[in-house]
Amino acid sequence: DANGCAMIIHAWERLPNGRIGLVQKHGGVRVGDVLFAINGSQLDKVPFKDALKMLRDGNQLRKVLRFMAPQEYYERREG
Repeated sequence: DANGCAMIIHAWERLPNGRIGLVQKHGGVRVGDVLFAINGSQLDKVPFKDALKMLRDGNQLRKVLRFMAPQEYYERREG
């Protein structure tokens, strides 16, 4: 977001084999949605680079991602 925290989906990229990824295939996450939490850790006060490290952490193979619509995210931050 504008504060350098959280992660916003800007576009989808195909996998190297040309297929779409699992998150996109699921259909519940759209371009513009905000990745709000990884494994229960909220990202609204986590710098982007640290959130990216959490996503790329190979020591934790299973990751639970929580997304929300941008309007909900910004209302939550202001409230």
